[in-house]
Amino acid sequence: MPNGWEEYKVHVLAEMQRMNSKLDKIETEVRQIHRDIAFNRGRLWVFVSFLALGFSVLTDVVLHNLLG
Repeated sequence: MPNGWEEYKVHVLAEMQRMNSKLDKIETEVRQIHRDIAFNRGRLWVFVSFLALGFSVLTDVVLHNLLG
């Protein structure tokens, strides 16, 4: 008489390995998303800095023309 637990254990272990593989793929995707967010945050900071500089220069020019 075959042991049902041994057969069940084989299926459970196979399912656990499959789930572990999926979790590894998800973890890789999450790391990539975090890198992309950090990169885009840096790009946004540079863009906003240049935008602020442009507004500062524009304001200076306008005030110089109005007051000078």
